[in-house]
Amino acid sequence: MTAGSGVVHSEMPSDEFLKKGGRSEGFQLWVNLPAKDKMIKPRYQDTDAKKIPAVSSPDGKTKVKVIAGESLGAKAVIDTRTPITFLDIHVQAGGTFVQDIPEEYNGFAYVWRGAGSFTEERISAEMGMVAVLGKGKHFSDQCKSQ
Repeated sequence: MTAGSGVVHSEMPSDEFLKKGGRSEGFQLWVNLPAKDKMIKPRYQDTDAKKIPAVSSPDGKTKVKVIAGESLGAKAVIDTRTPITFLDIHVQAGGTFVQDIPEEYNGFAYVWRGAGSFTEERISAEMGMVAVLGKGKHFSDQCKSQ
């Protein structure tokens, strides 16, 4: 979604979820628009989860959903006004993953489950922590546990 000059939206569970219950998890990343784009027409892209590219590393130990940007040769179907890379990365124990981060980007990783170490400096992070990767480095993750 590009909020631009303003958007009214609602995120409600499905009728089935309301009746049967269950678990719902989600993440939102809000990216500030450049000043020249603040009042553009709002836009929403309804993208079915099945259309999000999902790729695996050659050894099969890393699976990546490419929500925005590119990874492991796959390009996102979602168009962003501000260039970003947004990946949902799952690394099995003993697996590794490397992602180049453009020089003009700031990089970070939020660990939702498990633990890992990041960048050449081996910054450790576990569930609920953020690893700040800095500008223009490459993201490198080695999973310690699942």
